[in-house]
Amino acid sequence: MNKIKYVIYLILRASYPFAYVGVVGLIALHILGYVIYRDRYCVCERDAKLIAVKSDLNNFKEDIMRYYRKYKQLPEKLSDLKILVSELDVSEEVKKILLGNMPIYDPWDNPYLYIKKGDEYILVCAGEDKMFFTCDDDVIIHKVKR
Repeated sequence: MNKIKYVIYLILRASYPFAYVGVVGLIALHILGYVIYRDRYCVCERDAKLIAVKSDLNNFKEDIMRYYRKYKQLPEKLSDLKILVSELDVSEEVKKILLGNMPIYDPWDNPYLYIKKGDEYILVCAGEDKMFFTCDDDVIIHKVKR
């Protein structure tokens, strides 16, 4: 039994340097790949977030106008738009999915800002810097025609 353990020990010891080189090589390749493709990945991720923001803001704009046509006033806050979903003629399960998918936060985990003043409203996404009213913000300013 001791001879078998010794032979296994010798085999493992002999293959250890090669295993070490293989692991170090894989780590090096991973790091090299990250360095080469980092900028491409970041650009794609940033573009996807910007597309999501544009989509969210346009959906909010449509929902706000639908709310206005129905209630003859602008909603006080974005969460008031949820009443439109609850009035749909669909199953409760679908309503829960729609309410769960209503964006409250932008892709950078900032809340969307909605400001209502009279018959005008402003929708703002703070953007990547997480600060409102800076140069990277996406803004919709809309005046309702009466």
